[in-house]
Amino acid sequence: MSVRQWRRMHMLRQSPYFSINVRSRCMAMSAASLRQEQRGRSVRSAQSNSTESKDPEPTARRPSRRPPLELPERNRSVGKKENYLSPEDMKYNVSIGASASKIQEIQPGDFVEVRRTGRTFSGVVLPIPEEHDLSGSGAGTSLAVVLISGVMELVRSTDVMLQFPEFVSKNLAAQAAPLKRDYVAASTARMSATPLALPKTDAVSHEDTVALRQSASSENFLMEQEPLDLPRFEKRASIIRKIRLMQRDTDLELQRIFPAFRALFLQDQIESELNSSQLRNRNRNEDRYLRRALDLLRRGSFTNIEATQLLTQYLAMSSDKEVKSEQNFSGETVFAMHTLFMNYPKQFLVDSTTHRHSQMFTYRSMHEQKILDRVSTWDRNCRTIECPGGSSGTASKEDNLELTEAMEILDGFCSRARAAIKWKEQKTIRTVQQDLAYQHGQNIQWTNTDKEIIQFLKISVGNRRELQEDPTGSVAMSIIKRVGAHVHLAPIVHPSMELLKPPYAESPVAPRPKTLSDTNTSVTTAGTDLQHALVYNFLIRIGSLTPWEDPNALDTYLKNIEDNANQTAEASNEKRYSLSLNHEEEQRRLRFKNLPVFVIDSANAHELDDGISLDKQGDGTYWVHVHIADPTARIPQDHPLALEAQQKYSSIYFPQAQWPLFPAFAVYNGMSLTDSKSSREEKQQVMTFSAHLDRDGRVLDYAVRPALIQNVHTVSYDEVNELFSSGHTNLQPDSVFRSEECRDQIKTLADLAGKLNSRRIGIGKGVNASSQASDVFVSPLPLPSLAAATPDGPRYYGGFPNITVTATDPLTPLRSGTFDGLPGGISAENMVSEMMLLAGRVAANFSARNNIVMPYRLQDPPDAEQVAVIDKLKNPVTGALPVMELQKRDIFLSPAYFSAVPGRHYGLGIGVAQLDNTDPSVFHGGGYVRVTSPLRRYADLLSHYQLKASLLGKKSLRPEELVFQFPRFERMESWVKQIERSSQRFWLWTYVDRVLTRFREAGDEPGRLQNEFGSLAKELVKPMKAFVGVPDVRLSYDTLQAKIRVNLMCLGGYPADCIWEPSRPAPPRGTILDIVIKETISAGSKRTIVCDTA
Repeated sequence: MSVRQWRRMHMLRQSPYFSINVRSRCMAMSAASLRQEQRGRSVRSAQSNSTESKDPEPTARRPSRRPPLELPERNRSVGKKENYLSPEDMKYNVSIGASASKIQEIQPGDFVEVRRTGRTFSGVVLPIPEEHDLSGSGAGTSLAVVLISGVMELVRSTDVMLQFPEFVSKNLAAQAAPLKRDYVAASTARMSATPLALPKTDAVSHEDTVALRQSASSENFLMEQEPLDLPRFEKRASIIRKIRLMQRDTDLELQRIFPAFRALFLQDQIESELNSSQLRNRNRNEDRYLRRALDLLRRGSFTNIEATQLLTQYLAMSSDKEVKSEQNFSGETVFAMHTLFMNYPKQFLVDSTTHRHSQMFTYRSMHEQKILDRVSTWDRNCRTIECPGGSSGTASKEDNLELTEAMEILDGFCSRARAAIKWKEQKTIRTVQQDLAYQHGQNIQWTNTDKEIIQFLKISVGNRRELQEDPTGSVAMSIIKRVGAHVHLAPIVHPSMELLKPPYAESPVAPRPKTLSDTNTSVTTAGTDLQHALVYNFLIRIGSLTPWEDPNALDTYLKNIEDNANQTAEASNEKRYSLSLNHEEEQRRLRFKNLPVFVIDSANAHELDDGISLDKQGDGTYWVHVHIADPTARIPQDHPLALEAQQKYSSIYFPQAQWPLFPAFAVYNGMSLTDSKSSREEKQQVMTFSAHLDRDGRVLDYAVRPALIQNVHTVSYDEVNELFSSGHTNLQPDSVFRSEECRDQIKTLADLAGKLNSRRIGIGKGVNASSQASDVFVSPLPLPSLAAATPDGPRYYGGFPNITVTATDPLTPLRSGTFDGLPGGISAENMVSEMMLLAGRVAANFSARNNIVMPYRLQDPPDAEQVAVIDKLKNPVTGALPVMELQKRDIFLSPAYFSAVPGRHYGLGIGVAQLDNTDPSVFHGGGYVRVTSPLRRYADLLSHYQLKASLLGKKSLRPEELVFQFPRFERMESWVKQIERSSQRFWLWTYVDRVLTRFREAGDEPGRLQNEFGSLAKELVKPMKAFVGVPDVRLSYDTLQAKIRVNLMCLGGYPADCIWEPSRPAPPRGTILDIVIKETISAGSKRTIVCDTA
């Protein structure tokens, strides 16, 4: 080794990267060989005094057992100026605008914080090479992250909770990236079966041997190690220095801001300061900031950026500096605030599915916080008494009273819970299918403290994913053990131990008897959700949950949204019921007198908020009016119901229950559109979005006006589709379509809807990618539930709800339109959807023309190659395309997002520029905004407030005020879709589970399954088709069983786990497999269907 090479090696050893990451560096060059090189330095230097020797090939000095370096690939030339980051590059700022913009994909060079169950780390994302032959566990991981220690980990994007885009340049990240996936030291990476072979030589010290041993995995497998590559490691070391600087500055920032954080965001602290005797002596500005923080918390949810801005202004005020509305914050400040919120799980909750995008925290209701504190204190005091020397001699008299009281509370609950469980196991409850009556458990009555403990246990079940410290888990398990209802875990059975299974494991009709303290389960079926499963089952056993309870109804975020809204309602109980009209505003409404208005929705719809009417002009053109319910007529923006709607954001619909945006007394008091025959109101207030169309669907003009309608007809989708498909021969006697005028109008509206759709597809290049999922109906409704309230005693229900499932194969051709007969063409549903899009375009263009700030909806197109594939697949007229066809080809449309500036929406085919000057339309600058569901979605309601303020000449929100709300909107949009889908899947799983249970009990007696569960039931017990949804082989190290994710086609694409050979690569996405369902597995809120290849 030459002097120059040695110096470079010595510099690398002195760098933080080398010193911290000793274990991985030792594998590149043993310490013994390094010391040997150092001892020979003077000899080699003397030999080179007269003539400078040429650098030897690196392979000449490679340690034994190391593969030779490939010079052309690894020793790339590196410019001197690129070796290290400059001091200016070491700082990182977060922009408010960037944080509130569209969802950003994780890119190389981004700083990320990763949270998995029980583990948190941060680092910088590096690119990893694509390996087409990659299979097995870890194949689905998508990110390589270099940590502060220099170790690299493979992670999934769903594990990332915080993202700082462009923390370092993509070029630097690429130059520091590993050249093989196997070089990344991650638990999910592939491992070779080569055992660790340590060098047996006296030249290696004990410390070196320990370092070498620690570098191996705990399974004694050795991953293929990354060869020594000085230029690449220098790049990586410079990135690690910036990570270390970020961590150091964040630690200092935590110390600086914590007093202000405690004063602003811990509600008990705020209220104590506001109520203190020193209030008059305190700075009035400080009081103002404390109240702003209290309002932020009472709103229920907020973004990290909102909180950071408030804290920054508070600190500036406290130090007598000028208070500014900052647009940029240092990365360490944002990171420190994120860390503090994460470290207070009793007060602040993070959403596990969308937090990276929204940076949204939910504030636990004070009611829930008090429950957590009280029950945790009781459990802690009981443990103090029970531990050796816990309370004897040292505790005060008052402390002893508290300890004794805690013991009495918990022992009393445990005694009553044991009695309830024993009564239930000895009692047979009626099991008639339709009879959902309940019986009280031995007349046991819960005390108030018992109810608090039960609520605590329900809170424990409601936590979906452990990304923060769980304040309930250990306490909940301690209570269950006190009752004696903890479970016996069955031994893990590996595939090779099938013959050793006990006899009862094979017989579903003769299960092993259960006793109070010995309930059989398996840790392998529950996984990390074992605790939730135990608590969930315990609540059912003590009669505090129904046997069919949907765990999603216990979701912590759902309950806190409702609790916070209820707190707002209680604080303004009198004003809440004031729903008067504004006389001046009513005088300015346009009156649609006798023009028929068609309100078309499903037969079981709750809030009817849109209607359509048609006004034919003398020149053969048409004015299409879309009338939207106007809650702003009775609910101004500062009304308590508006604040509640802001907290809830959206109505939520489960198959068995709903959580409306507005309470029933408001919806049915003149806000929801109702049929004129049954309406008490002669005139109904609406916001009308009108478009003047020619016969080809071109928009000639548009208008937005508050209006009154009075000739309203409510009809169902089925009724309109029946008219389209069979004329007027099968109409009901009281149907509005017995009028020829109404029939002609609805058919003209359908024809115009088809032409509007064709223009979006042909000119706007949109695509109607639809998912044909399953529909689940549960009866009877309302379904008894114990999720929200705890009765005075145990309730044990008999019977079970009826579950009806209608499923469509996601790969079957799209349903033809009932009006035009085209695939994905115009039916009643599509006609209404097209008219709602028209209203959104009218609102957007009107707002853009009048400079009204609105929450526009945008969607970016995929890359050009994917767009070409989509254009070939979609129907050229209707644009219809099953979304599964895209997923089979690894094409995923990016999610839509909010923006204060209009822009293109790819999927809808809506842009902001005139795309075809030969076929002009007045829609050319506005984009799209949603305004058609103000009774169900707060963003739509906010759009109405903005429009109404402009029309009446009142003050509206400024752009920065609106932009601040976008992250919350995005988070709530995603969360509502996710929890509604999860509830739908719960009932689908329950349906499959009941079908399989009945089949195992009695087989398929003639017609029994079909008569009891419908025609779909027979398909579930036979071989069926499934397509590969996630081509990632996931290996369980407990059972040594591997699975891949497939979608069951007969259940509309329901995701299931298919058993797979660990050594076999996963088939490509979209591959059709023949499978058979083996079992259904339930663990608390997690449920899955396990299948095997037929």
